[in-house]
Amino acid sequence: MTRSAPERIVRYPDPVLSRRAEAALASGAPLAPLVARLWAACRGHEGAGLAAPQLGVSLRVAVVDGAAVGHHEPEIVLIDPEIVETGPAVRGEEGCLSFPGVFATIRRPGTAVVVTRSVHGKPRTLELEGLAARAVLHEIDHLDGVLMPDRMGPLRRRLFLARYALRNRRPRPPA
Repeated sequence: MTRSAPERIVRYPDPVLSRRAEAALASGAPLAPLVARLWAACRGHEGAGLAAPQLGVSLRVAVVDGAAVGHHEPEIVLIDPEIVETGPAVRGEEGCLSFPGVFATIRRPGTAVVVTRSVHGKPRTLELEGLAARAVLHEIDHLDGVLMPDRMGPLRRRLFLARYALRNRRPRPPA
C-alpha cells in the first residue's frame, strides 16, 4: 500500500500567513472536510498543530495534537476561537511548520482560557496550561495573521529570518 505525501504547508513569506483569517462558521464552508485535511497534514508533517492559513485557507480553523502537548484531550479542534483569559507570560521554545528547520524562544502566557466552537457552532471552553496553552495560542496567532517573528524584537527577528533563509535556501540548478 502506497502512502501519499502530506499536503504542502504554506511557508513564510506567503501573504496568506500575515492576514487575519475570516470567521469560519459565518463562511458557510463545510468545516469537517477542512478539519480532516488539517489533521492529515499536521500528522503527515509531524507537527503539534496546524492552522487553516498554513494550507492556504483563510478561515479561523486550527487543530492541536493534545497528546503531543500534554493535554487530556487527544485532539483539540479550534473553530472561531476567542481568548477569554491568559496568565503571566513565560519563555519557551517554539517551532512552526511554516518556518521549517528553525526554532526560537517566544514569550507567551503560561495559561489560557479559550472559547471555541464545534463544526456545528456549539461553544465549548478550554482551560489550558503549559505546552498546551503555548500550542493553542500559537495556532490562534496564525488565525490572526501573527507569526513567530512578529513576537520578537528587531534584532532577534532579523537573526531568526536570516537562519530561516539559510536553512531553507534552495540549491541553484546547474548552469
